[in-house]
Amino acid sequence: MTIRTAESRRHWAIAIGLTALIAACAEQPAPAVDGDVAFVGVNVVDVEGGAIVPQQTVVIAGDRIASISPSADTSLADTVMVVNASGQFLAPGIMDMHTHPVTNDDLALALGHGVTTMRVMWGNPLTLGQRASIEAGEIPGPRLITAGDLVDGEPPIWAQYGLPANSYTDPDAMDAMVAEEKAAGYDFVKTYSRLTPEVFEAILSAGQKHGMEVSGHVPQGVSLRDAIEGGMRTSEHFIGVLAEVLSDETQGTPDLSVFDPGALEIVLRVASGEVDADTFVDPEKVEDFASWAAEQEHWFVPTHDIMRNFTNNTQRSFPGALRFMSAAELGLFDDIESGSFFRLTPPQKTGESILYEIRTQVLKEFHAAGAKIMAGTDHGRLAPLLIVEEIKALHNAGFSTAAALRAATSEPGRYLGMPGELGVVAEGAIADLILLDANPLDDLDALKRMQGVMARGVWYDRATLDAMLDDLSARLTAARAPE
Repeated sequence: MTIRTAESRRHWAIAIGLTALIAACAEQPAPAVDGDVAFVGVNVVDVEGGAIVPQQTVVIAGDRIASISPSADTSLADTVMVVNASGQFLAPGIMDMHTHPVTNDDLALALGHGVTTMRVMWGNPLTLGQRASIEAGEIPGPRLITAGDLVDGEPPIWAQYGLPANSYTDPDAMDAMVAEEKAAGYDFVKTYSRLTPEVFEAILSAGQKHGMEVSGHVPQGVSLRDAIEGGMRTSEHFIGVLAEVLSDETQGTPDLSVFDPGALEIVLRVASGEVDADTFVDPEKVEDFASWAAEQEHWFVPTHDIMRNFTNNTQRSFPGALRFMSAAELGLFDDIESGSFFRLTPPQKTGESILYEIRTQVLKEFHAAGAKIMAGTDHGRLAPLLIVEEIKALHNAGFSTAAALRAATSEPGRYLGMPGELGVVAEGAIADLILLDANPLDDLDALKRMQGVMARGVWYDRATLDAMLDDLSARLTAARAPE
């Protein structure tokens, strides 16, 4: 016989009570998840891991992702708006890190094609006003990161094309210029090709002093290594890379031959065979410089797809593009697509075609070494239609589909100082999302087949996007119709 004391009986009763409580809790469903919008049954695209997390419920509260959990285990509060996303794929919104939007229509078109962040490389006070209006919810559009006016040397490149362009020749004036740009609200200073080394160095110093990013073109008289060591945050178009890895260091750079007679001479020598394309770059130098660059806090924005417009293989037409273009833009688009905007000669196009393939191989090596690379279109109105082509161009340069996607999602998030918070589908991240019909890790063209876009927690379903885009198209078509 077991004799229980009062104390043992009390412990026994507590144990029985705890067992009953645990059993009761096990029988109770999990508390309903609250929020504003929930994507139910969706396949989450993990761009960081390059994998799909199937059958999830993603709940949005405000402008953040509140929770991600298996749909089978998740119940929702009655107040949550449910998006039945069974069989669909939820990916981060696309981030175009080199764009030139001008009008509110450009911004609406971007959002309508899943671009939730744009980095504006030639801004002005209008851009600052647009950013404020987007943030206030007054107009639809992506998050805007913007430079002010171009900072070029003498003579400024774009003046020859009739565009207003500033030129700077006094290093002592750069501190005030950078301070003014920061005070105005711009995010970075964009440098351009004809700055002297002295003025460029003064801009970098002023940027460090005032906490202002300096990015853009590496000037023609400055080495890329010096620019990076001086604190340049991003370099565009892969400018300066080939000059660092030439087999013949006396050769000079072939970058931007439409602007630089010295570069044009090299391009023509490549076209004629006088310079051997097979030995143009030194593989050992490529490996060494790529490894060094990967260790720096510097991002490359190669704008690789649009650079084909200097070659014999120019960009293709895009179905539906013309419905979003004004009369003036139609002619410009024809010139850009045909490669005639800069009036390249056939030998120049031949040389540029050869050099494009060399750059593609070097870009592949940079990616393999771990260099930081972001996607950018270098376009205005049509940037939203071209960003997927840029992502595909990176894939064609040796990036996996996941890595190419990261160049337009999580990598820009890192560049903006928001790793894990922007450009990912994760709990606590900003709710910039696109809902797709197919898996983009299998086929990057899936990025063109969207069922909706979420920007800062605001959901635009397919019908809403279509109405917005149809209105834009109707207005532009009417504006160019003959009287």
